[in-house]
Amino acid sequence: MTFHFINAYEEKDEEGRVTAIIADCCKHNANTSIHDNLRLHNLRSFTGEDVLIDSSRVGRFRIPLDGSPFGELEAALDPEEHGRSMDMCSINPAHLGKEYRYTYACGARRPCKFSNTLTKIDLVEKMAKNWYEEGAVPSEPYFVPRPGAVKEDDGA
Repeated sequence: MTFHFINAYEEKDEEGRVTAIIADCCKHNANTSIHDNLRLHNLRSFTGEDVLIDSSRVGRFRIPLDGSPFGELEAALDPEEHGRSMDMCSINPAHLGKEYRYTYACGARRPCKFSNTLTKIDLVEKMAKNWYEEGAVPSEPYFVPRPGAVKEDDGA
């Protein structure tokens, strides 16, 4: 199950032919309990235990265009890098529909009742940097490139 897709782009071979579609998303492992966990009464009654029992993670679909009946789905990085919770991702808008390296999202520092970190994910190095402040509940991040930026992650 997924709520949010991050980006999708064409994968090409050495001769420039499109061989697959890569589609990245925040996947929830078909666990629909997140709907109950996010009910207002559960969010208001935090007891110090994890309410976000769902282990959402950044997933990468590879959809082959060679007629194969199945694609592939893999975790884009170890979920422990981002607290086993990841959603509401964004990327540098100049990379929409193109191959990219970085995504920004809400993650989790455990235990928690709701996403409580802002996370920068490097999909090439398969690493995450998390920002956390006690009591803060960040909103969906939106990447704004610095005017004149050349690097994909040059911005706020």
